[in-house]
Amino acid sequence: MNWIDFNIICVGARKAKIFINEAYSIDVMNRDSNKAVKCYVENWDILNRVQGIWYELWSLNQKYDNIIKSTWCLNNICDDKENLHGYQLYIEENDKQLVFDILNFYINCSPIKKIIVLFRHQGYETESIKNAMSVNDFLGKLINKEIYGNVGYILSN
Repeated sequence: MNWIDFNIICVGARKAKIFINEAYSIDVMNRDSNKAVKCYVENWDILNRVQGIWYELWSLNQKYDNIIKSTWCLNNICDDKENLHGYQLYIEENDKQLVFDILNFYINCSPIKKIIVLFRHQGYETESIKNAMSVNDFLGKLINKEIYGNVGYILSN
């Protein structure tokens, strides 16, 4: 399995919907908007307070383990000076459509057409959230290694 947790919060959603695909199994972390069930109990209090459905995506087999890749970036050469831990995430151009389809599916499930994406790895939880951007802008940044681990990104159409 990929060591990076791929999370999507479908903001405002009340009923879970699963995007059927060949790459990822999708688990509902807070079934039926049960906010008593917390995701990452000791961290991410801000995201746990968001009303909506929290999904976690897991690769279905080794072929898809590394769709989301990571590299370590030293603080002194990182573009994002707020990012203290320096995990840059990226995808290859040929994986862009799959990620685009997943993100768009969940944006369309949101009554306010917004999701929060969090690629989490253990440690360095800072509860940082970035301003809203489009899926296309997000994917462009993801391809160019301008997206970081343990940062929540608000996406919309």
